[in-house]
Amino acid sequence: MHENEAAKLAEEFNIAKTILKTAFTFVLIFILIVILVFNVLALFFPGFVSDISKDLGMNGIAAEFSIGNYNKTKGQEDLALAVERCIIAKKHDKVVKYGKELIEFTDSDGKHIFQSLCEEKDKQLNQIYEENNWKLKSDYYLYIYGEYVYSLYKTGQKTAAYNIAKDKTDETNYKTNNMLTMFVNAYVEDKEKPDVEITKLLESLYDKLDTENAEQKLYAKNICLDLIIIYNNLNDNTNLEIWQKKFDTIK
Repeated sequence: MHENEAAKLAEEFNIAKTILKTAFTFVLIFILIVILVFNVLALFFPGFVSDISKDLGMNGIAAEFSIGNYNKTKGQEDLALAVERCIIAKKHDKVVKYGKELIEFTDSDGKHIFQSLCEEKDKQLNQIYEENNWKLKSDYYLYIYGEYVYSLYKTGQKTAAYNIAKDKTDETNYKTNNMLTMFVNAYVEDKEKPDVEITKLLESLYDKLDTENAEQKLYAKNICLDLIIIYNNLNDNTNLEIWQKKFDTIK
């Protein structure tokens, strides 16, 4: 190789090294700026970061920053949003903690206002359903309480979950995804089931209903479905057949 050719190659190599070094420095600076901007936004605008994270499908991050936003504002609406996002992200420990806070939330006069929030949420959601011709009806109270019961179970507080579900549900309000149904959902997923009389409770609720009444008929079918799920999970074919027949006879 001639001397001038070797010098030319060395020069080209040095130029390439300089370009790579400059590019690497630029990328590093850019990353540091992004991290800095993110930290500033997270510190001063956690609600904004939560919304962006949700839009990007990062539900876990969205949940954490929604909690941060609530801790900053201490507002009931922000607490409700934090609980909703924790539910979506399946952060059961956070659902238990902040769900309890939401249910027990009080105004400046010490008055419990969870029911008022539920009514406002139902009004907003039902309007959206109506505008879109969706045959749905919101029940925010059942949604939050049901998920709270489910998360209690998932965090090992199984007896507490059962007692709340039992106390908060009766045969005259056995709607879809009520507290007992959510307890049943967790119960059938569990390999180490608690010693609770869930089947006896559901059967006693069913016996109180008038299956000729249109509204109670719906509740009866929901109870049958939960019993069918439980007996199928327990491989109790005798009771499974009994409750399948009861379900089929409700017209």
